[in-house]
Amino acid sequence: MRTGIFLCALALLFLRFSFLPETIEYFTGIHTYLLYLFAPPALIGVLAFGGIKRISRYSSAKFWFAYVAWMIAAIPFSSWIGGSLGTVQTYLRADFIMFLVAAGLALNWTECRLMIYVIALAAVVNLVTANFLMDQGLGDRISLQSNGMISDPNDLAAHLLVVLPCLLFVVLKPRMPIFVRVLSGSAMVYGLFLLLRSGSRGGFIALLFTLLLAVVFATPRQRLIAAIVAPTLLLALIAALPEPTWKRLKSITDDSEATEAAASSREARIYLLKKSVEFTLQHPIFGVGPGQFQNFEGIQATAEGRRGAWHATHNTFTQISSECGIPALLFFLGALLSSFRLLWRIRRKALAIKEKEIAIAATCITLAVAGFTAASFFLANGYRFQFLAISGLALTIDRILSKHLVRQLQERAISKEFSPVEGTEPHPLNA
Repeated sequence: MRTGIFLCALALLFLRFSFLPETIEYFTGIHTYLLYLFAPPALIGVLAFGGIKRISRYSSAKFWFAYVAWMIAAIPFSSWIGGSLGTVQTYLRADFIMFLVAAGLALNWTECRLMIYVIALAAVVNLVTANFLMDQGLGDRISLQSNGMISDPNDLAAHLLVVLPCLLFVVLKPRMPIFVRVLSGSAMVYGLFLLLRSGSRGGFIALLFTLLLAVVFATPRQRLIAAIVAPTLLLALIAALPEPTWKRLKSITDDSEATEAAASSREARIYLLKKSVEFTLQHPIFGVGPGQFQNFEGIQATAEGRRGAWHATHNTFTQISSECGIPALLFFLGALLSSFRLLWRIRRKALAIKEKEIAIAATCITLAVAGFTAASFFLANGYRFQFLAISGLALTIDRILSKHLVRQLQERAISKEFSPVEGTEPHPLNA
């Protein structure tokens, strides 16, 4: 029974990260309700097999639970209670469940590795989907025609920063067949090209930050290889970009290269950032209501005789503080920082006991969290499942590694207890 439930969890992870239901609906017009087929059994499995108890001792889990509790508490104080209620319900039903499933079901490293493989497979589906649904009508960037969660160029870039490190795990994993490494590496390169082709300046900054962090984590030999390969690859990808896309990316530091649309986008972002800070200071405890920044800004602007932006703030952290209050932001930051610290500890412990594969997994998951976090400085990702799923995966890896260390210590203690001492007769069990 548990095997079937774990397979449902893998299916749920694949469907969420691949956005396959959205793609199927775009091509067929049919809402498949696949998530409702796999999510309930996976959640029941977490509850029935002690998943909540396994994860509740972790600091990051406590922060995530507190974040959700504060979101719920903010509903009665919302500028539109019905809208905030819908936002929180969707978050609990479709997003927060990903944390519970990723953190509470896997019991050994084989199962944890399967979860990473599933996300890597979802990355391949993302790339195939992007290739077929690519819309180049914007000129200097691409978007997807599916009108789904990653159809926007910025959302596509941010999501690729989460899933591509799982392909990197497949490339670096010891004893992986060479043809699998080559295919995964090729998919990664194409994914990086799509990330750049999206024209997302926030995604580009996040990519550079992630690459810098990868160099920090690399071994001396890997740094030497990266010093040769990475700049060459990046230059080749940039050379393959259409000129308008590269001009858009360069406009981060050079305003003279910015198109009218890019300049307008920057001004809108600055305005929304200022408004989100203003609303945070005006409503510091519970905010203007979960999911209500754009409505509150638009209504306020209209009341003042101005034209409202009616748009979400382009910063995850001020999105949370302005919509749910400063305490919610502190809980959110606590969950992220706890996840980073946990992954750092996992990597250190795995290297100490020569568990290379687990150390590689911890490094790749760290890159995924770091990339998505960096991109979230330019996006409203406060209620997205990616943070939750990757944080949950970190908990799983740590729990499994801790069990492995305890088992090793017990085996060493037993071995020492029953080992023969010079000058004495061997213990009967060892005779």
